Amino acid sequence: MHPAKAKILKQLEQQTQGHEIKAAAPFIMQAMKELQRQNLSFSKEEIEVMMEILTRDMDDSEKQRVEKMKQIIKTKGNK
Repeated sequence: MHPAKAKILKQLEQQTQGHEIKAAAPFIMQAMKELQRQNLSFSKEEIEVMMEILTRDMDDSEKQRVEKMKQIIKTKGNK
């Protein structure tokens, strides 16, 4: 993983720790903007790692909501 990506991912983990996914959204958007500014983007695998980190401390019902969102996004992306 590119060092800049690793740094952004680590910052994102620290900023979102203990937050619900809704509260984490601004931090995620900020991270994506920073990646774009550096002409970088996360691969599918890196996004999966990011989602694992973001959902690590969530209860099961919130994890299920996130999974549903991911499925909706995947479905819309395949059209």
